[in-house]
Order: sequence, then C-alpha cells, then structure tokens
Amino acid sequence: MRRYGQLIADEAATRPELTIQEVEAGRVDQQSDRLATVARELSDSQVALLQWNRRGWGKRGRSLPRLMRFRRAYRGALVVTLHDVFDRKGLRQRYLQPDVWSLRWLGRTADRIVVHSQIEVERLRGIIPVDRIRVIPHFVERRELRLNP
Repeated sequence: MRRYGQLIADEAATRPELTIQEVEAGRVDQQSDRLATVARELSDSQVALLQWNRRGWGKRGRSLPRLMRFRRAYRGALVVTLHDVFDRKGLRQRYLQPDVWSLRWLGRTADRIVVHSQIEVERLRGIIPVDRIRVIPHFVERRELRLNP
C-alpha cells in the first residue's frame, strides 16, 4: 500500500496550494507506540490520508487497537482509503470477525472513506455508513516491458 500513498503524495505535490508531509508509520510487527508518534507529527496537518487493509494493520484483532491508538493522537480530519474490500456474508463475517470491528470503527471515526468501485460500496453497506463513502475509480498503472531479443 505504500505505493498508493506515494502516488497520491506525488500528485498532490504538483499542486502549489498544497503542502505535503509524508511520514512512515512503521511495520505492522512493531509496537503501536510508533503510530502515536506519527500521529503527533501530523497534528498540524489539515487532513491525514490513511491506507487500510487488514494485513497492513495487523491480523487477528490487532488492527483495531492500532487504529485507535493513531486516532487518539491525531485529532484532525481523516480520510481512509480501503483496500481489499471483500464480500462478507453471514453473522460471523459481517459482525464478529476482528477486521470488521476495525471497518465499523473506521466508518464512525473517519471523515471520509474512499473505495475504488461501487461494488465495494455495496459490500460495505450495513458495515460503514454509505454517506461517508466516496468512489474514486482505481487507476491502471502503465508499465512498459522491454524485451531484448
């Protein structure tokens, strides 16, 4: 997900009316103290953009405490881009799995949620208030593959 954040920061840096502050939050296997430090570094920012998926923030219930630690230290506007939004069916997948608790909490505390398709909005219906969700279609990177004969 670092690549997506970098692409957004690079584009924003081309706009003279914006000031970009990039911070590295550390790896998921590190203590969440780093997240609170990063959040404090961002305290003068008008908006923080956070990239989320369950692997990147911690599996088996670790993501919610980490997200809460960050949000307690950063009180500004928060925009969260969700990645890997899968369809969830049944009680366990929609209500009991730890990453769903993280999604529900993000839906209540983020100022805006960004997904990449209308299908992802439908997958989040009932988990996150859809009035907070915006769709920004996912780009396709152009990569050139050069073959030398």
